[in-house]
This record gives sequence, C-alpha cells and structure tokens, in this order.
Amino acid sequence: MNSEKMVDTRFRTYNPVSASVARMIERVGKTVLAWQQRANDRAVLGSLDDRMLRDIGCSRADVDRECAKPFWMA
Repeated sequence: MNSEKMVDTRFRTYNPVSASVARMIERVGKTVLAWQQRANDRAVLGSLDDRMLRDIGCSRADVDRECAKPFWMA
C-alpha cells in the first residue's frame, strides 16, 4: 500500500483556521436558531386573545409593539 495515502489521525496538527471556521459556523447556526425561535415566539404571542394576554400581564399594545420588531431584534 502507498504510505502517502495512509494518514494516522493521531498525528494531525491542530489547525487554528479550521477551528476558527468551525466556531464561526457554530455561532451562525446558533444565531439562526435563535432568530427562528424568536419569530415563532412572537407569532404565538400575537395569536393570544385578550383574556390570555391579561393572564400573563400584557396588553394588546405591548404585543403589537413586540410583534412589530424584526426577528433579529431582541
């Protein structure tokens, strides 16, 4: 067998660029998931009736203000 094609993974060197890219991809993924959750939460909040809003201590104006925010804004 050709020894050039056989690579023992125990002897690979740490590549800081690869690690940095992996961390960036992970952060982007977490951010997108947070945006999706925020958009979903606002949609659910907007679907609550006035009685349910009173139960949680929110007014319709509060909900309208929150639902008008873009998904990326906390």
